[in-house]
Amino acid sequence: MSTLDLKIIVGIGLAASVITPSWAQSDQSSPRDTTPYFRPAIPSDTAGPAASPQFARPATRVIRVVDTVISNTDPNLQNTDHFNNGETSIAINPINPREIVISAFSGSWGNPQPNAPLWHSMNDGQTWTKVFVIPAPPGAAGTGGCPCDQTYDYGRNNVLFGSILTEIPATGFGNIYTGSTTNPKNAASWKWFTTFGNAQLTNEAADALGMSDQPWMLHNRGTLHANSQNVFAAYDDFSTNPRGMRVARSINNVPPQFAVGSDPIVGTSAAGTNPGHRLATDPRNGWVYSLFQNCTTCTGDPKTIQYMLNRSTDQGSTWTLNSSATGIDSRPSVPEDRMNAPLQSDQSSPRDSNPYVRPAIPEDRIKTPPTSRGAASDAWPSRT
Repeated sequence: MSTLDLKIIVGIGLAASVITPSWAQSDQSSPRDTTPYFRPAIPSDTAGPAASPQFARPATRVIRVVDTVISNTDPNLQNTDHFNNGETSIAINPINPREIVISAFSGSWGNPQPNAPLWHSMNDGQTWTKVFVIPAPPGAAGTGGCPCDQTYDYGRNNVLFGSILTEIPATGFGNIYTGSTTNPKNAASWKWFTTFGNAQLTNEAADALGMSDQPWMLHNRGTLHANSQNVFAAYDDFSTNPRGMRVARSINNVPPQFAVGSDPIVGTSAAGTNPGHRLATDPRNGWVYSLFQNCTTCTGDPKTIQYMLNRSTDQGSTWTLNSSATGIDSRPSVPEDRMNAPLQSDQSSPRDSNPYVRPAIPEDRIKTPPTSRGAASDAWPSRT
Protein backbone atom coordinates (compact mmCIF):
# COMPACT_ATOMS: atom_id res chain seq x y z
CA MET A 1 0.00 0.00 0.00
CA SER A 2 1.40 3.41 -0.90
CA THR A 3 1.82 5.98 1.81
CA LEU A 4 1.80 9.74 1.87
CA ASP A 5 4.25 12.20 3.41
CA LEU A 6 2.25 15.33 4.20
CA LYS A 7 4.35 18.48 4.44
CA ILE A 8 2.57 21.48 5.91
CA ILE A 9 3.47 25.14 5.61
CA VAL A 10 1.73 27.26 8.22
CA GLY A 11 0.69 30.79 7.38
CA ILE A 12 -1.10 33.63 9.11
CA GLY A 13 -2.28 36.65 7.19
CA LEU A 14 -0.02 36.22 4.17
CA ALA A 15 0.23 39.36 2.05
CA ALA A 16 -0.49 39.43 -1.66
CA SER A 17 1.92 42.29 -2.28
CA VAL A 18 5.54 43.11 -1.51
CA ILE A 19 5.93 44.68 1.93
CA THR A 20 8.84 46.89 2.91
CA PRO A 21 10.36 45.47 6.13
CA SER A 22 10.42 47.76 9.15
CA TRP A 23 14.19 47.48 9.52
CA ALA A 24 14.69 49.08 6.08
CA GLN A 25 12.78 52.17 7.21
CA SER A 26 13.82 52.69 10.83
CA ASP A 27 16.27 51.43 13.40
CA GLN A 28 13.41 50.48 15.72
CA SER A 29 10.43 48.18 15.25
CA SER A 30 7.73 50.35 16.81
CA PRO A 31 5.05 51.35 16.26
CA ARG A 32 3.91 47.94 15.11
CA ASP A 33 2.34 47.42 11.70
CA THR A 34 -1.43 47.09 12.07
CA THR A 35 -2.25 46.78 8.37
CA PRO A 36 -4.64 43.83 7.76
CA TYR A 37 -2.98 41.59 5.18
CA PHE A 38 -4.70 38.90 3.13
CA ARG A 39 -4.18 36.80 0.03
CA PRO A 40 -6.42 34.87 -2.34
CA ALA A 41 -6.74 31.12 -2.00
CA ILE A 42 -4.09 29.01 -3.76
CA PRO A 43 -4.18 25.35 -4.88
CA SER A 44 -1.86 24.29 -2.04
CA ASP A 45 -4.55 25.29 0.45
CA THR A 46 -6.44 22.15 -0.45
CA ALA A 47 -3.75 19.95 -2.00
CA GLY A 48 -3.72 16.33 -0.93
CA PRO A 49 -5.69 14.46 1.72
CA ALA A 50 -5.33 15.26 5.39
CA ALA A 51 -2.62 13.32 7.20
CA SER A 52 -3.58 10.59 9.66
CA PRO A 53 -1.71 9.70 12.85
CA GLN A 54 -1.15 6.12 11.66
CA PHE A 55 0.86 7.20 8.62
CA ALA A 56 4.45 6.03 8.74
CA ARG A 57 7.20 7.86 6.87
CA PRO A 58 5.93 7.61 3.30
CA ALA A 59 7.37 7.77 -0.16
CA THR A 60 4.94 10.24 -1.77
CA ARG A 61 5.20 13.82 -0.57
CA VAL A 62 2.55 16.51 -0.78
CA ILE A 63 3.08 20.12 0.27
CA ARG A 64 -0.02 21.62 1.83
CA VAL A 65 -0.58 25.20 2.99
CA VAL A 66 -2.50 25.61 6.23
CA ASP A 67 -3.90 28.97 7.31
CA THR A 68 -4.46 29.10 11.07
CA VAL A 69 -7.50 31.35 10.66
CA ILE A 70 -9.21 29.16 8.07
CA SER A 71 -8.14 25.70 9.27
CA ASN A 72 -9.55 26.48 12.67
CA THR A 73 -11.78 24.78 15.22
CA ASP A 74 -13.97 27.88 14.97
CA PRO A 75 -15.41 27.66 11.43
CA ASN A 76 -16.64 31.27 11.61
CA LEU A 77 -13.26 32.75 12.56
CA GLN A 78 -12.36 33.38 8.92
CA ASN A 79 -15.31 35.77 8.76
CA THR A 80 -14.63 37.62 12.02
CA ASP A 81 -10.84 37.71 12.52
CA HIS A 82 -9.56 40.97 11.01
CA PHE A 83 -6.32 41.31 12.96
CA ASN A 84 -2.98 41.95 11.30
CA ASN A 85 -1.67 38.50 12.30
CA GLY A 86 1.87 39.58 11.39
CA GLU A 87 5.34 39.00 12.88
CA THR A 88 4.83 35.37 13.76
CA SER A 89 6.81 33.20 16.17
CA ILE A 90 6.57 29.41 16.27
CA ALA A 91 7.40 26.88 19.00
CA ILE A 92 7.17 23.07 18.78
CA ASN A 93 6.94 20.87 21.86
CA PRO A 94 9.93 18.47 21.76
CA ILE A 95 8.09 15.92 23.92
CA ASN A 96 5.07 15.96 21.60
CA PRO A 97 6.00 17.44 18.19
CA ARG A 98 2.33 17.37 17.20
CA GLU A 99 1.76 20.24 19.65
CA ILE A 100 2.64 23.61 18.12
CA VAL A 101 2.19 27.19 19.29
CA ILE A 102 2.28 30.31 17.10
CA SER A 103 2.13 33.93 18.23
CA ALA A 104 1.34 36.96 16.07
CA PHE A 105 -0.26 40.37 16.19
CA SER A 106 -3.61 38.65 16.59
CA GLY A 107 -5.00 40.66 19.47
CA SER A 108 -3.87 42.48 22.58
CA TRP A 109 -4.58 42.64 26.26
CA GLY A 110 -8.17 43.79 26.44
CA ASN A 111 -8.87 43.44 22.71
CA PRO A 112 -10.95 41.42 22.09
CA GLN A 113 -10.53 39.64 25.46
CA PRO A 114 -8.67 40.42 28.70
CA ASN A 115 -5.92 37.90 27.88
CA ALA A 116 -3.73 38.00 24.79
CA PRO A 117 -4.03 35.17 22.22
CA LEU A 118 -1.90 32.32 20.95
CA TRP A 119 -2.58 29.92 18.09
CA HIS A 120 -2.49 26.31 19.29
CA SER A 121 -2.50 22.98 17.41
CA MET A 122 -2.40 19.41 18.69
CA ASN A 123 -2.34 17.62 15.31
CA ASP A 124 0.83 18.70 13.49
CA GLY A 125 -0.65 22.06 12.53
CA GLN A 126 -3.54 20.69 10.47
CA THR A 127 -6.13 22.49 12.58
CA TRP A 128 -5.73 25.40 14.99
CA THR A 129 -7.51 27.03 17.91
CA LYS A 130 -7.14 30.67 18.85
CA VAL A 131 -6.75 30.59 22.63
CA PHE A 132 -6.72 33.68 24.86
CA VAL A 133 -4.33 32.54 27.55
CA ILE A 134 -1.59 35.16 28.12
CA PRO A 135 -2.47 37.43 31.06
CA ALA A 136 -0.91 40.88 31.25
CA PRO A 137 2.15 40.94 33.52
CA PRO A 138 0.94 42.32 36.86
CA GLY A 139 2.15 45.83 37.61
CA ALA A 140 3.54 46.33 34.11
CA ALA A 141 3.27 49.69 32.38
CA GLY A 142 2.61 50.08 28.66
CA THR A 143 0.42 47.02 28.16
CA GLY A 144 -2.16 48.92 26.08
CA GLY A 145 -2.14 47.66 22.49
CA CYS A 146 0.36 44.93 23.38
CA PRO A 147 1.81 42.30 23.38
CA CYS A 148 4.04 44.07 20.92
CA ASP A 149 7.07 42.01 19.86
CA GLN A 150 6.89 38.49 21.30
CA THR A 151 8.75 35.20 20.94
CA TYR A 152 8.15 31.73 22.35
CA ASP A 153 10.20 28.58 22.78
CA TYR A 154 9.64 25.21 24.38
CA GLY A 155 11.95 23.91 27.08
CA ARG A 156 11.86 20.57 28.84
CA ASN A 157 8.89 18.83 30.47
CA ASN A 158 6.20 20.59 28.39
CA VAL A 159 7.29 24.05 29.58
CA LEU A 160 6.58 26.83 27.07
CA PHE A 161 8.47 30.09 27.65
CA GLY A 162 7.49 33.46 26.22
CA SER A 163 9.11 36.92 26.14
CA ILE A 164 6.81 39.87 25.48
CA LEU A 165 7.48 43.56 24.82
CA THR A 166 5.31 46.33 26.22
CA GLU A 167 5.44 49.89 24.87
CA ILE A 168 6.09 53.08 26.80
CA PRO A 169 4.51 55.91 24.74
CA ALA A 170 6.90 58.53 26.12
CA THR A 171 9.94 56.74 24.71
CA GLY A 172 8.52 54.79 21.77
CA PHE A 173 10.25 51.70 23.14
CA GLY A 174 9.30 49.47 26.05
CA ASN A 175 10.06 46.83 28.64
CA ILE A 176 10.28 43.05 28.36
CA TYR A 177 8.59 40.41 30.52
CA THR A 178 9.19 36.66 30.32
CA GLY A 179 6.86 33.99 31.67
CA SER A 180 6.05 30.31 31.22
CA THR A 181 3.27 27.75 31.13
CA THR A 182 2.90 23.98 31.02
CA ASN A 183 -0.51 24.20 29.40
CA PRO A 184 -0.88 26.77 26.59
CA LYS A 185 -4.62 26.08 26.47
CA ASN A 186 -5.19 27.26 30.04
CA ALA A 187 -4.77 30.90 31.10
CA ALA A 188 -4.46 29.92 34.77
CA SER A 189 -1.33 27.93 33.93
CA TRP A 190 0.64 30.98 32.74
CA LYS A 191 3.12 32.21 35.37
CA TRP A 192 5.18 35.37 35.78
CA PHE A 193 7.91 35.64 38.40
CA THR A 194 6.71 38.42 40.68
CA THR A 195 8.25 40.58 43.40
CA PHE A 196 5.79 42.22 45.80
CA GLY A 197 3.04 41.38 43.33
CA ASN A 198 4.74 42.93 40.28
CA ALA A 199 6.10 40.94 37.35
CA GLN A 200 9.89 41.02 37.15
CA LEU A 201 11.50 42.74 34.19
CA THR A 202 13.70 40.85 31.76
CA ASN A 203 15.55 44.04 30.77
CA GLU A 204 16.97 44.77 34.22
CA ALA A 205 19.80 47.07 33.07
CA ALA A 206 19.08 50.55 34.44
CA ASP A 207 19.73 52.32 31.13
CA ALA A 208 17.49 49.90 29.26
CA LEU A 209 14.36 50.54 31.34
CA GLY A 210 11.68 51.76 28.96
CA MET A 211 14.24 51.84 26.13
CA SER A 212 14.23 48.20 24.98
CA ASP A 213 13.05 46.64 21.74
CA GLN A 214 12.70 43.35 19.86
CA PRO A 215 13.14 40.54 22.41
CA TRP A 216 14.31 37.25 20.93
CA MET A 217 14.15 34.39 23.43
CA LEU A 218 15.43 30.80 23.32
CA HIS A 219 15.71 27.94 25.79
CA ASN A 220 18.87 25.88 26.13
CA ARG A 221 20.37 23.17 28.32
CA GLY A 222 23.05 24.03 30.86
CA THR A 223 26.76 23.78 30.14
CA LEU A 224 27.21 21.32 33.01
CA HIS A 225 23.71 19.93 33.48
CA ALA A 226 21.73 18.86 30.44
CA ASN A 227 18.43 19.05 32.34
CA SER A 228 18.83 22.71 33.28
CA GLN A 229 16.03 25.00 32.08
CA ASN A 230 18.08 27.99 30.96
CA VAL A 231 16.35 30.88 29.18
CA PHE A 232 18.13 33.61 27.19
CA ALA A 233 16.45 36.78 25.93
CA ALA A 234 18.29 38.98 23.46
CA TYR A 235 17.13 42.56 23.04
CA ASP A 236 18.17 45.97 21.74
CA ASP A 237 19.00 48.73 24.23
CA PHE A 238 18.17 52.06 22.53
CA SER A 239 19.34 54.20 25.43
CA THR A 240 22.78 54.56 23.84
CA ASN A 241 24.29 55.20 20.43
CA PRO A 242 25.62 52.88 19.14
CA ARG A 243 22.78 50.67 20.34
CA GLY A 244 23.63 48.16 23.05
CA MET A 245 22.99 44.52 22.20
CA ARG A 246 22.07 42.76 25.45
CA VAL A 247 21.31 39.14 26.34
CA ALA A 248 19.48 38.46 29.60
CA ARG A 249 19.82 35.05 31.25
CA SER A 250 17.67 33.00 33.62
CA ILE A 251 19.41 29.87 34.90
CA ASN A 252 17.16 26.91 35.67
CA ASN A 253 14.12 28.85 36.91
CA VAL A 254 10.50 28.21 35.96
CA PRO A 255 9.06 30.78 35.54
CA PRO A 256 12.24 32.57 34.47
CA GLN A 257 13.98 34.94 36.89
CA PHE A 258 16.36 37.62 35.63
CA ALA A 259 18.59 39.08 38.31
CA VAL A 260 19.97 42.61 38.11
CA GLY A 261 23.18 42.43 36.08
CA SER A 262 22.09 39.33 34.16
CA ASP A 263 21.76 41.16 30.83
CA PRO A 264 25.27 42.27 29.79
CA ILE A 265 26.08 44.08 26.57
CA VAL A 266 27.39 41.56 24.02
CA GLY A 267 28.02 44.05 21.21
CA THR A 268 26.91 47.34 19.68
CA SER A 269 25.03 48.36 16.54
CA ALA A 270 25.26 51.81 14.95
CA ALA A 271 22.09 53.80 14.36
CA GLY A 272 20.70 53.78 10.86
CA THR A 273 19.33 50.26 10.56
CA ASN A 274 17.48 47.88 12.84
CA PRO A 275 19.98 45.61 14.63
CA GLY A 276 17.84 42.51 14.07
CA HIS A 277 19.32 40.94 17.21
CA ARG A 278 18.86 37.15 17.18
CA LEU A 279 20.05 34.13 19.16
CA ALA A 280 21.09 30.58 18.35
CA THR A 281 21.76 27.79 20.84
CA ASP A 282 23.92 24.68 20.72
CA PRO A 283 22.00 21.84 22.41
CA ARG A 284 25.13 19.70 22.56
CA ASN A 285 26.95 21.81 25.12
CA GLY A 286 24.73 24.70 26.27
CA TRP A 287 26.59 27.41 24.36
CA VAL A 288 24.68 30.46 23.14
CA TYR A 289 25.34 32.65 20.09
CA SER A 290 24.29 36.26 19.47
CA LEU A 291 23.92 37.59 15.91
CA PHE A 292 23.08 41.16 14.97
CA GLN A 293 23.55 43.77 12.26
CA ASN A 294 25.91 46.72 12.44
CA CYS A 295 25.68 49.57 9.94
CA THR A 296 29.19 50.66 8.95
CA THR A 297 28.18 53.11 6.21
CA CYS A 298 24.75 54.52 6.99
CA THR A 299 24.71 57.77 5.02
CA GLY A 300 24.71 56.20 1.57
CA ASP A 301 22.15 54.25 -0.36
CA PRO A 302 22.56 51.35 -0.17
CA LYS A 303 23.89 51.11 3.38
CA THR A 304 26.78 48.81 4.24
CA ILE A 305 26.01 46.15 6.83
CA GLN A 306 28.15 43.84 8.96
CA TYR A 307 26.84 40.66 10.52
CA MET A 308 28.29 40.51 14.02
CA LEU A 309 28.59 37.24 15.93
CA ASN A 310 29.36 36.65 19.61
CA ARG A 311 29.29 33.59 21.86
CA SER A 312 28.91 32.58 25.49
CA THR A 313 30.25 29.26 26.78
CA ASP A 314 29.31 29.87 30.43
CA GLN A 315 25.51 30.23 30.31
CA GLY A 316 25.52 33.90 29.38
CA SER A 317 27.77 35.17 32.20
CA THR A 318 30.49 36.34 29.81
CA TRP A 319 30.64 36.78 26.05
CA THR A 320 33.66 36.57 23.78
CA LEU A 321 34.58 35.24 20.37
CA ASN A 322 38.12 35.22 19.00
CA SER A 323 39.16 37.25 22.07
CA SER A 324 36.62 40.00 21.27
CA ALA A 325 34.07 40.85 23.98
CA THR A 326 31.80 42.54 21.43
CA GLY A 327 31.89 39.79 18.82
CA ILE A 328 33.42 39.46 15.38
CA ASP A 329 32.41 40.39 11.87
CA SER A 330 31.10 37.07 10.60
CA ARG A 331 31.36 38.09 6.94
CA PRO A 332 32.86 40.97 4.95
CA SER A 333 30.87 44.19 4.91
CA VAL A 334 28.48 44.16 1.97
CA PRO A 335 26.04 46.74 0.59
CA GLU A 336 22.61 46.40 2.14
CA ASP A 337 20.89 45.74 -1.19
CA ARG A 338 23.30 42.92 -2.09
CA MET A 339 22.85 40.75 0.98
CA ASN A 340 21.19 37.41 0.29
CA ALA A 341 20.53 36.44 3.90
CA PRO A 342 17.38 36.83 6.10
CA LEU A 343 18.26 40.28 7.47
CA GLN A 344 18.60 41.99 4.12
CA SER A 345 17.54 45.23 2.49
CA ASP A 346 14.10 46.61 1.78
CA GLN A 347 13.78 44.52 -1.37
CA SER A 348 14.69 41.01 -2.48
CA SER A 349 15.13 41.65 -6.20
CA PRO A 350 17.09 41.58 -8.38
CA ARG A 351 18.47 38.24 -7.25
CA ASP A 352 22.05 38.32 -5.99
CA SER A 353 24.12 36.18 -8.37
CA ASN A 354 27.45 36.68 -6.59
CA PRO A 355 28.96 33.38 -5.39
CA TYR A 356 29.79 33.48 -1.67
CA VAL A 357 32.26 30.91 -0.33
CA ARG A 358 34.04 30.16 2.93
CA PRO A 359 36.86 27.80 3.91
CA ALA A 360 36.04 24.37 5.32
CA ILE A 361 35.59 24.14 9.11
CA PRO A 362 35.61 21.09 11.45
CA GLU A 363 31.83 21.23 11.86
CA ASP A 364 31.49 20.34 8.17
CA ARG A 365 32.45 16.80 9.12
CA ILE A 366 30.00 16.49 11.99
CA LYS A 367 27.04 14.37 10.97
CA THR A 368 23.71 14.71 12.70
CA PRO A 369 21.88 11.39 13.23
CA PRO A 370 18.49 11.10 11.56
CA THR A 371 15.42 11.82 13.67
CA SER A 372 12.24 9.80 14.06
CA ARG A 373 9.80 12.67 13.86
CA GLY A 374 6.32 12.25 12.51
CA ALA A 375 5.19 12.58 8.93
CA ALA A 376 4.74 16.34 8.88
CA SER A 377 7.18 17.47 11.54
CA ASP A 378 10.28 17.83 9.37
CA ALA A 379 8.90 20.65 7.25
CA TRP A 380 8.10 23.33 9.81
CA PRO A 381 9.51 26.74 8.92
CA SER A 382 12.16 28.29 11.14
CA ARG A 383 11.39 31.51 12.95
CA THR A 384 12.02 34.66 10.96
